[in-house]
Amino acid sequence: ILDARVTGVGAFDLSLNDSNGNILMARTSSMGFYFPDGSPLSTDGNASLAYVIPADGRYLMRVADGFG
Repeated sequence: ILDARVTGVGAFDLSLNDSNGNILMARTSSMGFYFPDGSPLSTDGNASLAYVIPADGRYLMRVADGFG
């Protein structure tokens, strides 16, 4: 399970891509409201994502400022 979050000033864009550059998941806000109380996954931050990696391999995590 990949659990990532970005905190700071401004908007952020997180995306997880496979080795071919295909976007598997992208978020511009926190996923915290999807998880129950007590979840070990990130529930705060400007943007967060949690993803079950389906297979061994190379993946790319992209973090952008969310503008332009």
